[in-house]
Amino acid sequence: MNARTMMMMVGVLLPLIAGCQSNKVPADFSAVKESRWILAEIRTVAGGTVVLDRERNGEVFTLRFEEEMAFGTGAPNTFSGPYTRENDRLSFGPAVSTRMASFTEPEELTEHEFFGYLAATVSWDMEDGNLLLYTSGEGEVQTILMFAPL
Repeated sequence: MNARTMMMMVGVLLPLIAGCQSNKVPADFSAVKESRWILAEIRTVAGGTVVLDRERNGEVFTLRFEEEMAFGTGAPNTFSGPYTRENDRLSFGPAVSTRMASFTEPEELTEHEFFGYLAATVSWDMEDGNLLLYTSGEGEVQTILMFAPL
C-alpha cells in the first residue's frame, strides 16, 4: 500500500472513529477535577508521538479544572479561562494569561502551540489514569494531548 492510499484511509477512518467516540459512556469528570495535570505526550493522527521531558522542562504545560474555570501554566505564563463540558464534549473559552518573557522554552512544544491546542479541544477521555484531550481541525480529530496526574 502506498503512502497516498494510506493517508486517504486515515482521512476516511479517523472521522468515523472520532464519531464513535461521542457515543460511548464518558468517564467520570469529578476524577479530572480532583487532580492537577501535566502534559506528558502529544499524539498526531499521522501516528507521530512527542514525549515531553518533564525532568528537563519542569512543571510546564499544566492544567487543572474547577467548577467552570480551567487554570494552568504554559512556559512560563499562567492562564485561566472558562470551559464547558457536556458528557465527553469539552471546549475552552477565551483565556487570560500573564505576559512574562521566557529565556528558554521546551524544545518539544511552544507555549503558543499549547494554548492553540487547548483552544481547539473538542472532547476528553481517560486512559490508564491519564487525561486525554482531543483537538479538532477542519472537523476531524487532529491531535491527542495526554496529561498525566501531578
